Order: sequence, then C-alpha cells, then structure tokens
Amino acid sequence: MLAYFLLETREWRERRMRKALLASAVSMAVIAAASVLQPLPLVFAATLAFLILGWSEGNRYQSLASSRRILLGFPAGAAVVVEGKILASIASWAFALLVLSPPLVLSAIAWGVDPLACASCLLAWLAAYVAAVSVGFFSSLVFSRSEGLLGVPLLILWLVVSSVNRLLAPANPFIQVWDFLKGEGELPPYLGIAAIFLASALFFAASVSTVSRLRKAGHE
Repeated sequence: MLAYFLLETREWRERRMRKALLASAVSMAVIAAASVLQPLPLVFAATLAFLILGWSEGNRYQSLASSRRILLGFPAGAAVVVEGKILASIASWAFALLVLSPPLVLSAIAWGVDPLACASCLLAWLAAYVAAVSVGFFSSLVFSRSEGLLGVPLLILWLVVSSVNRLLAPANPFIQVWDFLKGEGELPPYLGIAAIFLASALFFAASVSTVSRLRKAGHE
C-alpha cells in the first residue's frame, strides 16, 4: 500500500490537478477581495473547489491513461491498491487545503468565526472531496471509454436532490457549511457527513471488485 501511495502522490505532482488547484486558489483570492473576506461566499467557494478537485483526483483512469495501466498492473491486491488510492487522495486534500487556506484563515479571523464552526467546515470539505473522489474513481474504471463522465450526473443528482429535499438536506455539503457558520450546533449536518463517508466507502468497495474484475479480464 505504501508503494502505491507514493506512486500516486508522484503522479499527482505531474498531473493537471495542479492547474485545477491553481485556478481554485486564484478564484478564492478574487472572491475574498470582492466579498471583503465575508465567510459565507468563501466557504461556498471552497466547497465547490473541493468537489472539483476531488473529481479531478478520482476521474483519471480512462482506457488509454498511464494511471489506469499502473493501477491495474501494480503488483498488489486490488484492496491494497484502492487503500493506497484513498490515502493518496487524503494527502492531496491536505495539500489543497494548505494552498486554499490563506483567505479562509483571514476571513475567520476578521469575522470572528467560531473555531468549532471552522473545524466542522473542514470535516464537511473532506467528506465532499472524498465523495467526489470515490464517484470519479469508480466511474472512470467502469466507464473508461466515456472519460468517466457518466459519474457527473450522479454527483449533480446528489447535490440537487439534497438541496430541495428536507430529509436529505443534511447530506448536502453546501447546506452543511451554511449550518455550521450559523453556529447552532445541530446534529443533522454531522449525520449527513457520516452518511457521505458511508456512501464513499461503498463506492470504494465497489471499485475494489471492479479492479479485480478488470485484472481478470486482461486490463480492458
């Protein structure tokens, strides 16, 4: 697992995600300046950025991609490889958070945002990022010839349905960060985060069986 984790992080340094991260950082800086560091626009922008970065991290195993050949040909079990992918993704999230954090930190200081609200937003961003990674990873394996884009409607469906359905609203990352900033300390957003992590775990579990199937089929 450690070997694949190191290989994944090296791949990350060489890929287009750097461009997505740079674009996100510039966008955050512009929003911070335009909103005079108001927290709400910034946390919404960060939520969107982590969803996009998560998708970029997960959806990179198309049929002709070198990353796909490495993943399917790596001399380790499918479960070990997927575990390495998960750890590498979390490491990438931590680095992205570091890059995007300056305007968020300045906003929290300027507007006196509660530390618990800040920590809760970090948890919501991690959950949203991991969810996007898991869906992108699974869809790029299963739908490799369509560039994995068939997973995009699933993410959009999750965000749209959870934004209009009161029962599912706690599982919407944008609603979660909004609730955290209000500082009411309600339990539903945390339950929604737990549900997102559970759904992500199911997608990663499905990816393990998909990797095994693809290997048996001859790295199709």
